[in-house]
Amino acid sequence: MLSRAGIKRPDVLILENALASQSPETRQQTRDELAKSMPRATQIYIERSFGNPDAYSQFVSIENGVVGDSGQITPESESDLETKLRALRQAEVFARLDRKSLRLLAFRSRWFHANAGQEIFAKGDEADAAYLCVKGHASLFWQKTPDEKDEVVDVHPGRTVGDLSIILNEKRLLNLEALEETEFLRLGAKELRSIIANDHQVSKNLMITIAEHLARAGAKLRDNKV
Repeated sequence: MLSRAGIKRPDVLILENALASQSPETRQQTRDELAKSMPRATQIYIERSFGNPDAYSQFVSIENGVVGDSGQITPESESDLETKLRALRQAEVFARLDRKSLRLLAFRSRWFHANAGQEIFAKGDEADAAYLCVKGHASLFWQKTPDEKDEVVDVHPGRTVGDLSIILNEKRLLNLEALEETEFLRLGAKELRSIIANDHQVSKNLMITIAEHLARAGAKLRDNKV
């Protein structure tokens, strides 16, 4: 059944009790693989019970044909989603992403709050996510010695950082540090790679944006003689 769906690539995939006998970990892995192979498809799961409803983008309880309290479909959660969508649209690289892909990325993104002076990631860390600055001010630093570092890139709202390491599948080359209280959208590496692989416009925008950022960073490094 899943093989046929993978071939036909439907816009909506409805699975009724298809994964009922599987563990939560296996269910999550299956959903991730389906999202990777069919990034534009909306997945709907119908089961008698869910052990981990928070693992789904939306969860609705129906009893005797009546929609009950989902714990997720609330004005607050919808407002939060719209806030994430607005933040993604303001980022140059995601501005032209179609609404379905944008919603998928927004659903999977997580807010990340950093206090002034907090290190978000460091050189040598695994590239497990990219960070979209939504509010505040941060910087990417080159750590010359344990006690000496040079600022390479100024990070303001609308700037995405950490995406190059994800594309190259390499460890972090720089340190990201909040200079003041800063709010980020954390975009998982797996979801971002899926969007890049299936949306040529995003790939093009991302490459152009990264090239421009690298050129500016290179010029700054040369000016500072790093």
